[in-house]
Amino acid sequence: MTETDLKEKNTKDKILETANILFAERGFGNTSIRDIAGKAGVNLSAVNYHFKSKEILYWKVFDYNYEKISLAVEQISRDSSNVEDMAVKFLEFFIEDGKAIKNTMKIFLSDTADVPDESLALDKPNEFGPPGQKFFIQKLKEEIPATVPIEECKWAINTIFCLTCHMGMFLNTSLAKNRYIDKPEFSHEHKKNELRKSARLYVEHLNKT
Repeated sequence: MTETDLKEKNTKDKILETANILFAERGFGNTSIRDIAGKAGVNLSAVNYHFKSKEILYWKVFDYNYEKISLAVEQISRDSSNVEDMAVKFLEFFIEDGKAIKNTMKIFLSDTADVPDESLALDKPNEFGPPGQKFFIQKLKEEIPATVPIEECKWAINTIFCLTCHMGMFLNTSLAKNRYIDKPEFSHEHKKNELRKSARLYVEHLNKT
């Protein structure tokens, strides 16, 4: 990579990281390209050069978070002994980095920004599904018979992923942080224990299939 290429990559990453923060805080409609450029410390023309429009940038932030979560899941998989352990570490990742999950879900559910024609993570057949799904499935297969159909594996992992996202989203809300922080049933440890039990049940179910 040349010095020019590296400079352009750094500028593009800076724009993505800044857009990620501002879109999470303000939403699509209340964030302008000028806001992003000013916060990132780059020229307005640089944002337009790399992303063409606010809509494209908005969805590229989706890709940015999708890839970030996928890489996190890959590392979590290496550090985990089983699916139960992996699910809890995944929840911890979301608790520590709320922007990743909040922005991914906001953009995925958005009805205010048109989906551009550019290729997105959700348009790639091999990547469609929860970020890092294949790493969860690989870990799951270490605990279940080889005869379990892949559809059953995906069902279990998708359900565990949805539960983890739900918990991560809730624990990152102002309501959870300010109103329910002292309630035992809403503590991080309590939610982790709930997730452990759920993951264990799915694995046990597949072992009986």
